[in-house]
Amino acid sequence: GKQFPNLIVANINVAISSTLLPVMSRLQDDKEALKGAIRRFLRVGSYLLMPLMVGLAVVAEPLVRLLLTEKWLDCVPYLQLFCVGFAFMPLQTANVQAVLAVGRSDVSLKTEIIKRGINILVLILTFRISVMAMVIGEVLCTATSLIVNTIVSKKLFNYGTLAQMWDVLPYILTSVAMGAAIWPISLLNLGDILTIVLQVVAGVIVYAIMSVAFRLDAFKYIWSKIKPILSKVKSKN
Repeated sequence: GKQFPNLIVANINVAISSTLLPVMSRLQDDKEALKGAIRRFLRVGSYLLMPLMVGLAVVAEPLVRLLLTEKWLDCVPYLQLFCVGFAFMPLQTANVQAVLAVGRSDVSLKTEIIKRGINILVLILTFRISVMAMVIGEVLCTATSLIVNTIVSKKLFNYGTLAQMWDVLPYILTSVAMGAAIWPISLLNLGDILTIVLQVVAGVIVYAIMSVAFRLDAFKYIWSKIKPILSKVKSKN
């Protein structure tokens, strides 16, 4: 249940982390500029990752049946829950990297100890109940870790939990709306491969339309970076 969302998140997270730290390190003496960089990475990361997690949750059943066969369908609810937790990974990454960028490894160590302690406590409380309880506990730990990280960011950069959630709210809403739009395709009984293809294509189209219609900040930023490249390619041809 965890391996599929983790595979997507790990690759995106590595790309974000490798870019974040050097950029933020250059801005460590300018707190407002650093806060702006955190906001930019939160929005762009959420814009890319949240629809992927929502989409994966929607196609989870036909995807598991196609790749792992019917006997693994019991993992679908776990996969969907992990998608919820992993969807907020850009917030975790940006906050952690920002603390490291300003040289506060001591604060980072303290927060990691607190988060690990909470994780161990939740594991002790849930492992005797059921596997589902453990998964729910892990997702709740993700939320708790996010709160701990954003409390630190509030103190260091004046950019706390509510402000960060407000910044990523448009991407949460558009991703959920996209998921709701493509979910009915699964009711048509078209076969796993065709269902997945149609849902992926429809999801990309719907999300792109909403990105343009609602003028999402991250979309405009990404498009501003892609447009010159496309212009160069077009001029060469």
